[in-house]
Amino acid sequence: APFAVLGAAAFETTNNLAILTLSVPIGIVSVTLNAQVYPVSWINTTSCLVRVPLNPGLNKFTLGGQDRAGQPAADASQLILANYSGPPAEPAGAFIISEILFAPEIPGAQFVELVNRSPFSFDLEGWQLEGTGFTFPFGSIITNGQRLVLTRDRDAFRAAYGSVPLFGVFNRTLPSGGQRLALLKPEGTSNTIAAAVRYESGAPWPAAAPGLSLQVIDLTQDNGRAANWAVDAGARSTPGAPNSVAAVLAPFDPIWLNEVQVESVAGTVDNWGEPSPWI
Repeated sequence: APFAVLGAAAFETTNNLAILTLSVPIGIVSVTLNAQVYPVSWINTTSCLVRVPLNPGLNKFTLGGQDRAGQPAADASQLILANYSGPPAEPAGAFIISEILFAPEIPGAQFVELVNRSPFSFDLEGWQLEGTGFTFPFGSIITNGQRLVLTRDRDAFRAAYGSVPLFGVFNRTLPSGGQRLALLKPEGTSNTIAAAVRYESGAPWPAAAPGLSLQVIDLTQDNGRAANWAVDAGARSTPGAPNSVAAVLAPFDPIWLNEVQVESVAGTVDNWGEPSPWI
């Protein structure tokens, strides 16, 4: 088979994810994008699907092939010109941390699930999941509506959940007492927060016994609210699948009482110089 895109190598689209079918000679064992090995989905021994997120305007990239020795194969290069005429994919609000298992029955089977709830696809290369120490590698693609599951230990996760699709492994153990998790997109010297939540192990958060995950109830609403999380003693956990507790909640009030100090012993004082209750 020749090394070639099956279809137009120059095109215009309103979809920010280009999905290309590539014909590949049998001597090529890996596909490259701009000279870096890129993850593809093999259809058979001589063809594969290549998914590439697009930015607004003209996108230029080169697909290539490497042999078993990791060397560029002869006559294996294809320039792609993709003009994306749609809006940019904005990360803020596009994602939600939808499920957290911090107290597994099998040590190491902790996991975190992310959902892309936007109509766009994203290239997550270089993004970080704060609280887990995980940085997404080159070629990390999440499509619209897709779920990604990250775990603490691959073997432990397989022992607990079998062949559930697994995206990667993080290098920190999730504490049982509470932790802030945040999906961060690096932009220059700062980060854009694409999703964030701080879970707790006690009230007002639901108590999670070993093997029971915290699950978001309504994916369309704020996952920072403890009332939007629940546990399911029957299903226990649902990595990579719709949450078993899923339901439509009434919209949360935009303003709420966040903290109350009934009896204060230090800090801010009143006009008599005494610590007072505060809200």
